[in-house]
Amino acid sequence: MRTIAYNVYACDGWPRERTGSGNGKPVSSELAEALVRLDPDIVTFSEAPAEATVREIARRLGHQAVFFPSGQQWPGALLTRYPVQTSTFAREISNDPATFTRHAGRVTVTGPRGELAVYSAHLHVNDAPIRGREIAALLASVSDDIDSGRAVLLQGDLNHEPADPEYGLWQSAGLIDTWAARGTGSGPTIKADAPRRRIDYIWSCVALAPSLRDARVLRNRPFGAGEDGAVTPYCLSDHLPVLAEFAFD
Repeated sequence: MRTIAYNVYACDGWPRERTGSGNGKPVSSELAEALVRLDPDIVTFSEAPAEATVREIARRLGHQAVFFPSGQQWPGALLTRYPVQTSTFAREISNDPATFTRHAGRVTVTGPRGELAVYSAHLHVNDAPIRGREIAALLASVSDDIDSGRAVLLQGDLNHEPADPEYGLWQSAGLIDTWAARGTGSGPTIKADAPRRRIDYIWSCVALAPSLRDARVLRNRPFGAGEDGAVTPYCLSDHLPVLAEFAFD
């Protein structure tokens, strides 16, 4: 099972003043091509483009799409090849209007090991107390899923670094930071052309952890500038995607 978390910057490309990689294709088309090559089972978007664009990317992947509206202007999405059972949106996770001004959502799918709950979230960018309330609401829902016997993934742009207090909240709930557990290569995810901070994550429940085989931040082009660092880099987003791979016997 291969899953990807990616803040796609509304498919505007990065740096924004560049209109593309020079091949005449829209960023969303380049993004779809790059994802097809990775052959993921699940992809979550933060700062998703318009819903019609999300559904076209999903069509090219052979996936279903669930679109998560935003309280302001940063919607999200989940794309998956697994059969979708249910979807839950931000106000069903928390009715606090100060929370999830970006997006949050939960989708249950029939995964390779049965029922799997996948959460996509983009937490508040600069208010740590609000992030704490967002995390508490997500963890309450995650706890219900685990108690019900579902496996859980939670992924997205969480807008905090591992040294921040919010990181410990996920750990205290028993979730596993997949990159910390199995990460190879460099971990920072932003900015894509010169990454310095790790704020994008894929967390798994303990039940999935023994099957975790790999976790990577995808730095190569077209996602990032590559290890050599292009003189005039062009990236699909200002963030780099995170990938985690699980292998089941």
